[in-house]
Amino acid sequence: MTVIYRLIAAPFYHKGKLAGYLGADNFEFSDLVNTRIILEMTSKLLE
Repeated sequence: MTVIYRLIAAPFYHKGKLAGYLGADNFEFSDLVNTRIILEMTSKLLE
């Protein structure tokens, strides 16, 4: 069983409708800002 200590997710949309979430878990806390930016940029590219 894997224990999740940290979880972050960004929504992604298809044709203006919520299609799902892209997330990361157990990332290094010091990388929080970079992880958030990568998730947000990736979710924008998937639109």
